[in-house]
Amino acid sequence: MRDMFKMILMILMLESPLLSIILLKDLLIFQLYKITAGNIFLTRLLFYFSVVVMALVTLIMFLAIHWSAQASVGGKQFLVGHVYKRNQIAEDLQLEFGEHTELADFVVQINGKNQTWYTYVIWKTVENERVADYILLSPVPLREALTASSKWTVVTKGWWAEAEGCYPVTLFELDGKTADIIRERYKLSSEVPIFVLRDYPGRIKFDLVEEPKQISAETKKLLKKFKLTPEDMKRLGLKGGFLSGETRGEERKNS
Repeated sequence: MRDMFKMILMILMLESPLLSIILLKDLLIFQLYKITAGNIFLTRLLFYFSVVVMALVTLIMFLAIHWSAQASVGGKQFLVGHVYKRNQIAEDLQLEFGEHTELADFVVQINGKNQTWYTYVIWKTVENERVADYILLSPVPLREALTASSKWTVVTKGWWAEAEGCYPVTLFELDGKTADIIRERYKLSSEVPIFVLRDYPGRIKFDLVEEPKQISAETKKLLKKFKLTPEDMKRLGLKGGFLSGETRGEERKNS
């Protein structure tokens, strides 16, 4: 919401020269009328010329801001997507993923099962000094999680820019006692946010299981004891060729 408010202010500021001419149209025409000594045609010509000039100035300023924002994301990487707070409400996520250092991992107990968290500190530069930007906890090494990058529209310098090195993820922001324990362990400031990597492309892995082409002899003997309807066969993934003779006979009677 704050970024959107900044963008609206930026747009109004860039359009201010053109808007000023439109709002002060009567005053400007009156001044031009005096300058041209009452020449109505020349007055209109100068007014339209002023509008065109201000429109070009506005366009140049828009392009300059856009090019500046686009150049600022060159060579940078971002984590984008959504982040969940303690209130379980997701917010838009945009974090610069720059220089990072792997810290010692630790084991946590979740739902009675031990899980290893890989810990990373992501750095930023403030007044030529490197400080911790945020902490990222991941259930797998980041080289395995952050493998699928894509283009994404990010906000930088109060404007939009299309960045190529973006990783779509879902994070959860830690807060409370757990976050305090982690900050104390790694000697971090209380202002450094801590995020847990919850979802990323490729997190869920599955194997495709092909439909069996043949049924074993034991299964065929078992099928003879049952009467399978077409609906049952469909749910079991069976084909008509595997029906017992009794069931096929009943199907012929029904048809």
